[in-house]
Amino acid sequence: MSQKPKIISAFIAVSAFIVFFHSYCPAWQGQVVGVISGDLFTVSHEGQIDKIKLYGIESPKRGQPFGEHSGALASHLAMQRMVEVTPLFKGYDGVENALVRIEGSKDYLNVQLITHGLAWVKPNECSAHICAEWRGLENLARSNAVGLWADPVPVPPWEWQKEQRLKIREHSQKQEKAAQ
Repeated sequence: MSQKPKIISAFIAVSAFIVFFHSYCPAWQGQVVGVISGDLFTVSHEGQIDKIKLYGIESPKRGQPFGEHSGALASHLAMQRMVEVTPLFKGYDGVENALVRIEGSKDYLNVQLITHGLAWVKPNECSAHICAEWRGLENLARSNAVGLWADPVPVPPWEWQKEQRLKIREHSQKQEKAAQ
C-alpha cells in the first residue's frame, strides 16, 4: 500500500472518530485556573483540575519567538474565566484535546489564537470540518503579517522543538568530548 492511501485512510478514520465520538462527549463548564502555554490550560470543574490542549492548533513554545505573546493573549482572554470545554479525544500524553469557548464569546479560543497570528493550524492533525475554516483564517493572518506571520520565516513549534533537542544533544556531546 502506498503512503497516500494510508494518509487518506487515516484522515477518514480520524474525521469519522471526531464526528461520531463528539456526539458522545458532552461539553462541560469550568474555570481556567492556569495557562501553561498559548494552547495548553488547566481548567477546574467538579472539584478536579484537568489539563486541556486546544484541538487542532499549536502555539509557539516558551523561548520561541512569539511564545510569550501567545501565552499572554491566552492568559488575557481566558484566565479565571468560565469556559465551555468540548472534549474530542485524549492525546497520547493523556491530555484532553478540546474545543474551548470562553463564556459569552461566539468563537472558540482556538480561533482567537489563529486570528491573532499566534498559532498554527496543525497540518497533519487538524481534520475536523472546522479545520478548513481555520486554515482560511491562518492564511488571512499570514497575508496580513499578523503576529508570528510578521516573521519572514516563522518556525513551527514542532520543528523548533526538534532543533532545540538537537542543540542540547550537540552541546552534551561537546562537553563529553572536552571532559575526556
